[in-house]
Amino acid sequence: MPVKAFIKPIFFNENAQRINKSLSDMAGPGYDTTEPHVHYFEEECVYLLEGEAEARLGEQRVSVKTGDFIGYPAGGEVHGLRNTGKGGLKCILVGQRHGP
Repeated sequence: MPVKAFIKPIFFNENAQRINKSLSDMAGPGYDTTEPHVHYFEEECVYLLEGEAEARLGEQRVSVKTGDFIGYPAGGEVHGLRNTGKGGLKCILVGQRHGP
C-alpha cells in the first residue's frame, strides 16, 4: 500500500512547511515501482537502500544497485524503475508533489 504524502508543521517557524512522502519497500522481483511517468514541474530523486533495478530515462536503461542515486529532472523524459534483483527493492524517494 502506498504511503500518502502529508504536510508536517514546523512548530518554531509559522512560515515553514515540510511535505513528507515515502520511505518504503518498493517492488518485488520483476515488478515496476510505478508506471512510466514524467514530472513537468518538480524534480524527483531515488536513493537505493537495498536491491538491484533497471532505471529508465526515456529510451535509456541503466542498471542500478544498493548505494546508487538517481536524479530525474523537472521537465525531463519519461522515467521509471523496475526491480531486477532476486529480493525486495528498498528506496528513499524524494520529490515534491503538486495538487490536492
